[in-house]
Amino acid sequence: MADSSVHIDEEKSMKSQIQTELDDLKKMVVSFGPARLKDGTWFNEFVHAMLSSYAEKIIKDGGVEYFHNKYPGLTQDAIAEKLCTLAMRYAAIAGGVTGITASTGVLGGLTIPVVIAAVGAEILYTVRLQIRLIYDLSTVYGDPIDSNDPEQLYRAFMLAYGISAVSANAGAV
Repeated sequence: MADSSVHIDEEKSMKSQIQTELDDLKKMVVSFGPARLKDGTWFNEFVHAMLSSYAEKIIKDGGVEYFHNKYPGLTQDAIAEKLCTLAMRYAAIAGGVTGITASTGVLGGLTIPVVIAAVGAEILYTVRLQIRLIYDLSTVYGDPIDSNDPEQLYRAFMLAYGISAVSANAGAV
């Protein structure tokens, strides 16, 4: 029985952490404003912001050794699988938190922009989660992304969404 209460406490802690991050992302979305969203200047700043402090923490904690210490005795592939599973769990919880916010907002009479901000924040949360997972995987496999290199940030975004370089460049051609 103690095991299930630990799981419930862990779930509550994750929900609280996710809600805090969603609230921060809502503020970020609003700060970009319609003009920057329309002209696309927000993208590089957003991708850099969502990865730079995270990457600095991982680097400070030893890079790949951080993951080996966190998951002792596991192979690269096992660590990668663990990271993917954890990311899926966070995404599922974030979807649930946002779904509750959106449905409560509609039923509770919140304005449409508030509901859109909640959904938009969840989308950005998922983007950030996936890009951080790409960073983690690249670190575990010995080729960490440089969060100050716009080209590497763009590639991380493409990888997070399964966009191949060929299809991304096809539009430019």
